Amino acid sequence: MPRTSDDLKRIKKIAREKSVEDVEKLFIQETLKRNVWNVTKSAEQTGMQRANFQALMKKYNIRIRDLEQRVPGEPEPT
Repeated sequence: MPRTSDDLKRIKKIAREKSVEDVEKLFIQETLKRNVWNVTKSAEQTGMQRANFQALMKKYNIRIRDLEQRVPGEPEPT
C-alpha cells in the first residue's frame, strides 16, 4: 500500500504500463491468429508498418514458430 503521494504515482504508473503491455501482447497474438501467422498480412490488417508490428512482436518475445507449433487447446505462452 502506498504511504506517500510519490509512492502512489509510482504504483499507478506501473499499473498503467502493465495494462498497456497486456493489451499490446494480446493484440499482436490475436491479429497473427486471424491472419494464419502471416506477419505481413497482420501488419497490413492493423494499419501498422511491418517493422513496427515486428518491433512489438520482439518486445513481447512473440515468435511465429512458437505459436504455430502449439498443440490445440494448450494455453498460450505468457
